[in-house]
Amino acid sequence: MIKKIENGTEHVGAILMDLSKAFDCLPHNLIALKIKAYGLSDNSVSLVHTYLTNRKLRVKIGKVHGSWTKTIKGVPQGSI
Repeated sequence: MIKKIENGTEHVGAILMDLSKAFDCLPHNLIALKIKAYGLSDNSVSLVHTYLTNRKLRVKIGKVHGSWTKTIKGVPQGSI
């Protein structure tokens, strides 16, 4: 239900939290355990865990590429 706000008679509040940094610190196994504790199905937990594990990253500056490194914590950029 949407209420019309007129002359300050109604107030709207919001609490916003950026949890992206929290996920950057958590090992993948712990993320999987936490979402399982929230009640997601085993298939859903497996999907998320598979998505996060065995990923590699490298840095590119201009035309120069760094070596591939396996990630053990965090989530891929843009996935939160």
